[in-house]
Amino acid sequence: MEHKKRVGVVFSVGGLGDHSFNDSTNEGIKAVEAQGVIVKRVEPANPSEDEMYLREFAENNFDVVVGIGFLMEDSLKKVAMEYPEQKFMGIDMNLDLPNVKSLIFHEKQGSFLVGALAAMVSEGRPVGFVGAAQSPMINAMGEGFAEGARYVDPQIEVVSSYTPGPNPFNDPARGYEIATSMIETQEVEVIYHAAGGTGLGVFQASKEKGTYAIGVDTDQDGFEPGTVITSMIKSLDRVAERELNTILSGDFEAGIEMQNLENGGVRITETPFELGVIGDEKRFREIQEKLISGEIVVEDYRK
Repeated sequence: MEHKKRVGVVFSVGGLGDHSFNDSTNEGIKAVEAQGVIVKRVEPANPSEDEMYLREFAENNFDVVVGIGFLMEDSLKKVAMEYPEQKFMGIDMNLDLPNVKSLIFHEKQGSFLVGALAAMVSEGRPVGFVGAAQSPMINAMGEGFAEGARYVDPQIEVVSSYTPGPNPFNDPARGYEIATSMIETQEVEVIYHAAGGTGLGVFQASKEKGTYAIGVDTDQDGFEPGTVITSMIKSLDRVAERELNTILSGDFEAGIEMQNLENGGVRITETPFELGVIGDEKRFREIQEKLISGEIVVEDYRK
């Protein structure tokens, strides 16, 4: 009897239904599942449960154990060192271990690009960033956004806010409150979020106030068409499917692999060009090409 491959997946805070990071990764996992692979999914109530679930999969000899999200990095590192024969895949984890395939994304580079776009759309008016709980990754996305905006307009005001609390990645009401305040009190014209499901509140506020928003991780342009003018996409679905198929075929190669604008692991949608909101599209395309070619260098925060 043929052995059916088994994959254990531990999702990040916010869980499935976030319309963002977890859901996009799950699309790639579902594509692998459709090929007959058995997939067991768990959604921890909070990060303190991550280690328990990772260890449970390792103890039961799953072919691959997948951990999703930077908040899980320490837990996956600990369990991977305890089970050196177990194959792990860490998404958004910077782990250089002999039994871990680490997939990281140059979020700061993609955020620079949408920051430049936001500045061109706002035409001198302030732009804003709403991040979830402060962390090296989320902070880097905010920094990249600000750098991109100031590359276009050195004098532009960039307003930043975060969503503290027990559920920073899935609190639309808080996202709505923060975005509304930015728009009403600081006249912010374009808001970029990096806050999972919390961003849905940002979209709602932007629509009500007649301003613009930028999505993250997946193509979120359809949530509020005409309001969400683009999304900074991390190709989580494609990358997860590709790497799982590679590992399950027996071609496991540990190490850290960066996804960026150059290799398509990070990209934006074509919506702003279809809407005609950018203004100087030629200049924007030049900035995009300079980022891809390396003429404009955005340092990754992990260095």
